[in-house]
Amino acid sequence: MRIGAKHAFFTFSADNPPVARVAPGTSVTFVTQDCFSGQVASPDQRLEEVDFTRVNPATGPLYIEGAEPGDALRVRIEAITPAARGVTVAIPGLGVLGDRVQGSLTKVVAVRDQWVDFGAGIRLRARPMVGVIGVAPARGAVPCGVPGDHGGNLDTKQIGPGAEVVLPVFHPGGLLGLGDVHAVIGDGEICGTGIEVAAEVTVTVVVDKGAAPPRPRVKLPGQLLFLASAETLEEALKMVANDVVSYLQLRYRLDFPSAYALASAWADFHISQAVNPRVTVKGILRTSEVAGDASDSPGS
Repeated sequence: MRIGAKHAFFTFSADNPPVARVAPGTSVTFVTQDCFSGQVASPDQRLEEVDFTRVNPATGPLYIEGAEPGDALRVRIEAITPAARGVTVAIPGLGVLGDRVQGSLTKVVAVRDQWVDFGAGIRLRARPMVGVIGVAPARGAVPCGVPGDHGGNLDTKQIGPGAEVVLPVFHPGGLLGLGDVHAVIGDGEICGTGIEVAAEVTVTVVVDKGAAPPRPRVKLPGQLLFLASAETLEEALKMVANDVVSYLQLRYRLDFPSAYALASAWADFHISQAVNPRVTVKGILRTSEVAGDASDSPGS
């Protein structure tokens, strides 16, 4: 199945009618627009001309048969094919050092042969990833640019081919959407953009009954990531640390102090992004570095 880029939405909500329905185990290709909805076409373009109400579109939503509140939706990223043209910008006031940006910068770059031509003789290895991926939130509507327990604008660079994103289901069918693909992005996304591209993203969706995690997780070979988004880095760090420690308590039948100490010795905590309306922190367990089976059960 293929869902075209014309099926774009800008707010995750249970009120969005699904554009397609599939059975679990089905592979689906989402055709996505870039984060600017294709509005930036030239390095000479004035960013004041961009309609910022049309940023971070997600394609969908997709209804997954049998997905019910309390279930986990496992979305495996099978492949990402980025467009041959990418965009990045620097805007006064945007990002960690936005106060130092005196004039807007717009760069249109080529993406080819698994490399990004940034200019000035600089080439970056392309590592395509999905910036926005989520389901309808438990309550209300959340703009696609805002991350939360439902997913959304997580901007976590590990969400690329081979990754499995585990999302809690809050409404029948889940109502999955994704977009905001980057050809490459760094941890923190400090300027507010990576190399923004349109893309085709093929995923396979599976439902785990009654196994919803409290917040998004990402499973990779040898790694398990826990994601939390909040108004401040301190809040997000505390949330994700609690999730990691709670997981270790259940997984290894440990009391809190023992699980807390294990997390301090084993888990890494990194910033996924610090530039969206809520920041996202990831806790990483490198499961390849522990003896025994530390594979995740999504509901643990």
